[in-house]
Amino acid sequence: MKTKVILLLAFLFLFTVIIVQNNQNIPFRIFFWSFDVPKVILIPLLFALGFLFGFSVALAGRKPRMNKAAPTSGPEKAGSG
Repeated sequence: MKTKVILLLAFLFLFTVIIVQNNQNIPFRIFFWSFDVPKVILIPLLFALGFLFGFSVALAGRKPRMNKAAPTSGPEKAGSG
């Protein structure tokens, strides 16, 4: 198997083990709201939000692609003739 596939499978296995072992409800408080959320839902949700945030930051930091149009020639040097 390829290295990327093996690393992906190992990551998914560890992620699954972490989720299965954390099945308790925890109180989740935001400002004046409070509710109980199972860790089974909260961990993947926060993982996905973190991934999307990192991906959007990476896209925002990229330089825009320039069109590969024909280069414009500058002024010709005088006196070469």
